[in-house]
Amino acid sequence: TPVLFVVILLILGGNTCFPLMLRALINTKLRMARSAHRKHVIRLLLKYPRTCYSHLFPDYATRWLLIVTPSLVMLQILVIGVADLWVSPANDAGDAEVMAGLSPGERALALVFQSVSTRTAGFSVLNLELLSAPSAMVMMICMWISVSPVTVLIRSTTRHSVAKGGAELYGNNDDRREKDRGAVKGQFGKFMNDHSGVLIVLLVSILMAEEYSSTKGSARDACFVRVLFEFCSSYGTVGLSMSGAAWSTSGTWTSVSKLLLMLVMMLGRLRGLPETIDPSVGLGSWTWLQKTRHRLRIGPGSDDDQPDDSPRRSVSMPSSMGGRLMRAFSN
Repeated sequence: TPVLFVVILLILGGNTCFPLMLRALINTKLRMARSAHRKHVIRLLLKYPRTCYSHLFPDYATRWLLIVTPSLVMLQILVIGVADLWVSPANDAGDAEVMAGLSPGERALALVFQSVSTRTAGFSVLNLELLSAPSAMVMMICMWISVSPVTVLIRSTTRHSVAKGGAELYGNNDDRREKDRGAVKGQFGKFMNDHSGVLIVLLVSILMAEEYSSTKGSARDACFVRVLFEFCSSYGTVGLSMSGAAWSTSGTWTSVSKLLLMLVMMLGRLRGLPETIDPSVGLGSWTWLQKTRHRLRIGPGSDDDQPDDSPRRSVSMPSSMGGRLMRAFSN
């Protein structure tokens, strides 16, 4: 039991909840800081997060992620709990097979662990071969979504105008929020529909290859859900499988189906790549920073920019806003 708790924290902290934990850590650092200069630097980091780091989002984007991530976990817990723990006993079908032999506490922990690991880690403490159809469907949806909320926020909050005079950096927060909100919808739709035409062709091809390689009617009847589950798991680069053996369902497929599934996995890895070089890690901001260094001041005071006639502190300009903040931390 303690091991599963630790693994749950590692899964969340290393994947979908990393931006949440990073912002919480920075806020804690701000409260613990004693130096006025350091507090000013941290406030600047929280005010312009996407100009400094790719996985550090504005407060409104972080709140959206805080809602989406637990909601997907709770959806799985609800559906699996109802379909595999309540429906079977309620219909006098005996104990739920997928949870057989587990105590109530172990069932609750297994349910939470399975729901947390579905989208990214691919670990399983249940025999997924015994999953009900509704539970398998919800897990397929979550595997297809995968890490898309984080990827969508990275793309939609990118500050491309940093190299075009600083309009995004010094723009109005409300304007940026409305722009990011529209970008989130567009990026999410694009992420979910990416490669859709190719994926349909690949799925049909795999189904045809498996159909004509099977001679047993019972195997053909149970083929579609297992193939679709394997397909969604591959595209989400998760690794779960509805198999009761020590290997995945695709281990018994034909060579053609395996090659097609490898292509699906490659497409799943490619869909999370950035569309452009993120300004927070790009080197092209050096020229812009040199031109606008009189506006980029770090020093004790309020978290807003000082008046234009205020004394300026001379700072050597690194190649990016993030590097500049790190340099300020060391001063």
